[in-house]
Amino acid sequence: MPNQRDIATALGLNQATVSLALRGDPSIPAKTRALVLEAARRLGYQPNSYISSLMAHVRAGRPLQDKGCIGLLVDSTSSRNWLEPDPYQKYYRGITRRAEQLGFHTECFFLQATGMNAPRIDRILHARGITGVIITAPWRSTPQPLVMHWERYAAITTGYSWKAPDVDRVANDQYKNVLIAYGQLFQRGYRRIGLCLPPRHAEATLSRWLGGYAQCEQQFQGGPQIPTFFGTPADTALTLFRGWLRKWKPEAIITLIGHEMEWLQELKLRVPEELAIVSVVRPAGSDFAGVEESNETIGEITVDLVSSQIFRNEFGLPEKPKLVLVEGHWVNGPTIADHAPLPRRKKR
Repeated sequence: MPNQRDIATALGLNQATVSLALRGDPSIPAKTRALVLEAARRLGYQPNSYISSLMAHVRAGRPLQDKGCIGLLVDSTSSRNWLEPDPYQKYYRGITRRAEQLGFHTECFFLQATGMNAPRIDRILHARGITGVIITAPWRSTPQPLVMHWERYAAITTGYSWKAPDVDRVANDQYKNVLIAYGQLFQRGYRRIGLCLPPRHAEATLSRWLGGYAQCEQQFQGGPQIPTFFGTPADTALTLFRGWLRKWKPEAIITLIGHEMEWLQELKLRVPEELAIVSVVRPAGSDFAGVEESNETIGEITVDLVSSQIFRNEFGLPEKPKLVLVEGHWVNGPTIADHAPLPRRKKR
């Protein structure tokens, strides 16, 4: 069935212009409205009466009584298992809040629940007339791509872990978040700034954290100063981390969650007097200085995107998937000093 995007493509117009013209909006010139209506007739465009009514209620700010459902595909066994980490709790709050505002409710479908898999969930969604799907982060172990009739659905995913199906996605701007953290350290006087990442990033074909760090080293330092350390206390010996500290003498380190604090305590390094540490995935309620991700906002934007696809009758996999990036915000904390560099620390 033709949709508003098809009309826009045929006429060389913006899709928003087509939408306004079809509603008879006076901000669109009469000649353009006539062209759009003629193209809609020629292409056989038929507006969805339910969606038209729904959007009229939304624009008028009136409460919605007849609510559709957006299905959340979750690579987990249960909500308890999925929502244990704080980022996913925030993400889920954002999804449910915005869905309610737009007149939808949500339902989770757990790919690892007993008797469940992608084909079965596909049949359930189709039988219940659910056409909006969010493939939620994180991907854990379910085989990719998910085997479903994607031509039936408006689908969005979040984060970077789901590689297939290749749909529009909303994610934290990891690149920009490193720039924020590095910039905060640099303006306080830190110059030797290192980066610590889990080992899997050493072979990653696309690590936005690494990319952001390389950009900062070039922008602020004129080139690479300190090689990235790949390892965490869960998978790497303390001696390797200690050797990296001794050789490269960082004044501050940028980490993901901050597990490296365990090493610093074992080495009896005072934070921030001898070494500052910041997190670019700052845990909720932590004492770390760092960047707090905007996970509730990501949830809200995800619903905005999938609902807009439903409103425009856009179903199936996109030819050119879009990526929407959401940057975090800086939070001060006692793991950095107001002024640096700090006195040279003694060897451990």
